[in-house]
Amino acid sequence: MNRILLAICFLSLTLAPAFFGFAQDDALKKSALGVRQRQLERVMADIELKFSNLADKLEATGVEVEIQKAKKLRNALQKSTEFQIRPLMEKITQLLDESRLDEASANQDKVIQKIDDLIQVLRAENEDEAKKKQEEIDRLKKIKKDLENILQDQQKSERESSKVANKEETLDGLNQQIAKVKDLIKRQKEINDQTQSSAGKGSSALDRIANAQHDVRKKTEAVADDLSKMNPPESGDPKGGDPKGGDPKGGDPKGGDPKGGDPKGGDPKGGDPKGGDPKGGDPKGGDPKGGDPKGGQQPPEAGEDNLRKAAENQQAAENNLAKGKATEAQRDEKKAIENLEKALADLENEKRRLAELPKEAFDKMAKKQKEITSKTDRLAKDMKSGGPKSNEPSGGKKGGDSKSGDQNNQQPSPGQQEVQQAKQAMENAQEGLEDQDADAANRQQQDAVAKLKKALEDIEKRLEQLREETQEEKLARLEARFAEMLAKQQIASQKTKELDNKKRSFGKFSRGDRLSLIKVKGMEKEITDSAQMAYEVLMEDGTSVIFPEIVMEIKDDLIRVADMVGRQEVGRLTQIIQKDVETTIEEFLDALKKQRRKKKGGGGGGGGGGGGGGSQPLLPPSAELKMLRSAQMRINRRTRSVDEIRPVGEILSDSLKKEISGLADRQAEISEMTIRLMEKVGQ
Repeated sequence: MNRILLAICFLSLTLAPAFFGFAQDDALKKSALGVRQRQLERVMADIELKFSNLADKLEATGVEVEIQKAKKLRNALQKSTEFQIRPLMEKITQLLDESRLDEASANQDKVIQKIDDLIQVLRAENEDEAKKKQEEIDRLKKIKKDLENILQDQQKSERESSKVANKEETLDGLNQQIAKVKDLIKRQKEINDQTQSSAGKGSSALDRIANAQHDVRKKTEAVADDLSKMNPPESGDPKGGDPKGGDPKGGDPKGGDPKGGDPKGGDPKGGDPKGGDPKGGDPKGGDPKGGDPKGGQQPPEAGEDNLRKAAENQQAAENNLAKGKATEAQRDEKKAIENLEKALADLENEKRRLAELPKEAFDKMAKKQKEITSKTDRLAKDMKSGGPKSNEPSGGKKGGDSKSGDQNNQQPSPGQQEVQQAKQAMENAQEGLEDQDADAANRQQQDAVAKLKKALEDIEKRLEQLREETQEEKLARLEARFAEMLAKQQIASQKTKELDNKKRSFGKFSRGDRLSLIKVKGMEKEITDSAQMAYEVLMEDGTSVIFPEIVMEIKDDLIRVADMVGRQEVGRLTQIIQKDVETTIEEFLDALKKQRRKKKGGGGGGGGGGGGGGSQPLLPPSAELKMLRSAQMRINRRTRSVDEIRPVGEILSDSLKKEISGLADRQAEISEMTIRLMEKVGQ
């Protein structure tokens, strides 16, 4: 589709010289114009044939997405017929052959306008599809956020029921951890006393204390890890299905005990995205999406957070001791003691709470589970009602399919089935809690957690797919936009040069030349509008620091050029700025083409930042850095060029003054852009 759009743009721009009229009197030149016009007729006929052939091939695939593309192509073909572009071209050829150049020029203006209208039809369809995809992305992001909150709540409820179901074992484990933390506090206080007494005794004494601090830190981290392991691992395969067999889709959430009857037996997690045993490695069970603060992350146990903080304080103390900074080390050691004491208080409070757990605790847990189930039910309904229609490019077959009974004819949202299954498991868990059967409730809660994680994974996969698709579309749209801008600017630049030569030769402009000046100014304004559209695409994407700024510089240059041409200033300065615009657009096109090739070749595509909702930038930092370097080189070249044309001993023209002032501003902007790019790369 985008290649066809580029072809039509090329055709339109090939005709653009007609804007400037036909001044040829030579019969051979008239004949040559007729030949060129016939070539354009053949190009247009070839484009229409490609429309039809490509539409046939797309329809033959039977894939709904391709069928939708075929419909767009046929719509464009129909519009081309309605616009009567080819008959009008034939008329122009006849007029050229009859040397009726004024009439031919007027009709060529009409052809260009009709081709521009056709381009807008294709662009509108592309932009409409991009809008639909963005709407789906926004919808899935909201679902993902709600789902993460539900998962957090469900994990907390599952943990509580697990503690109740295994109360004696949990209390025994807490007693062991309390004893360990008391020992850590004792040892940390001893290190603090040693640091205080070793002040001024040399670096060797502090080195020995640093080694002791290292040992205590490692033990603190180990206790924090042990705490995260106290809760029995959740059951269920987070990839979906029942890891023990049974109903792979959850079916009856009570059928096929996901834990095999033993809430702690074996490694019930199988392919848990937390990394097999959720207790190893990441003390919080790992983050399956890398950086997602909620999705799949196990809530911390009592005392765990303060132990982590104490370990950070101990690390800082260790570093300061190694550097011989006793005073700073003592400060960090005292903070470590404070956090260890807070962790001890957390653990003792948790032990007391569990030991004195009233009978009404089951009612409270059942009520909390009911609240989570209600949230999940609302989310499941939202996912069902907000899914993409089956006749949209996002998938499905139009009408008459197995879902034709659905009045909305909608396709399931990713993760929708798993959320529904999780809701059923939650309802069963609520029944277990109401019956004061913590063990049965815990198994169902773990199954719900696994289903929610699978739903999150499915949503993220779809989000990543949409991000990739929209990025490819943005790259294609930008490439088409900049290619059109470059072709128009090259024509405007050439005509500006021709007008300057005429002014130098004849000392003034003819009436025809003045009309040409108006048309050049109009072209520059059209390119300015295109630059604004490209800027909006880049800002909407939001992943680039340098490129939007450079596009705005192009826009500023184009506004200046249009203003200068309007004042009949077509000399060296105007041409320098026009050439600079061309060079910058060419660099943009080169960066866009390289990135599209890279994505198509499998490089630079993938991984979009995981669960945090991030994505790969539209253009890589290396491309931005190259553009920044090119921007600096252009300022250098323009500075030298302005210096060459600046009149010696004369008052500078307003245009030269503005140019010199503008170059100074741009140099300052480049410094700011460099800082922002470095900050982005460093994040």
